[in-house]
Amino acid sequence: MTAHEDYAIQAFREGAVDYILKPVDRDRLAITLDRLDAALEPAGSATEKEGDDAGEWGDEAGDASADTADTVTLSGKRGHSIDVVSYADIVWVEAVKNYSRVQARGRRSRLVRRTMAEWEKLLPATAFQRVSRSLVVQLSAIKSTQWQSRDQTLLFFSGVPHPLPIGRTAAARLKELLQLG
Repeated sequence: MTAHEDYAIQAFREGAVDYILKPVDRDRLAITLDRLDAALEPAGSATEKEGDDAGEWGDEAGDASADTADTVTLSGKRGHSIDVVSYADIVWVEAVKNYSRVQARGRRSRLVRRTMAEWEKLLPATAFQRVSRSLVVQLSAIKSTQWQSRDQTLLFFSGVPHPLPIGRTAAARLKELLQLG
């Protein structure tokens, strides 16, 4: 929490869960607390955890496999849990080195062993658009956007309790895509 918006990008690069500007807005604080709750959930899931090297992710990452025409099977760490997810329920896929974090409606995000290039080939191009090098979003799942600063915009999705922060370039690309649609 700070009164200085200029350090937001640096904070996220260092692994911040969120970045709250003073004076504190109660709704914004509630979102942050939801994120912290998700980050502190038991270690059995492969979500909201990031490390500095691929070895750490490799221990936490599940697999994305058994693809069909309209679903993907996401397995958790060491196959302890499995989710069959419809492509229509995926709201975003975010690159994390050679892995990806998949967020679907009504579910926790999953870190899986699949590259962005693989996701781009798999997901329907009519519904999913790449808004930055590391992010693919389902445009129709976006409920609203909220400008935070010139370097950060929050995306809110249907069925996902927490927003997704994006940078200036991704926000500009998203605005362009939404105006064309």
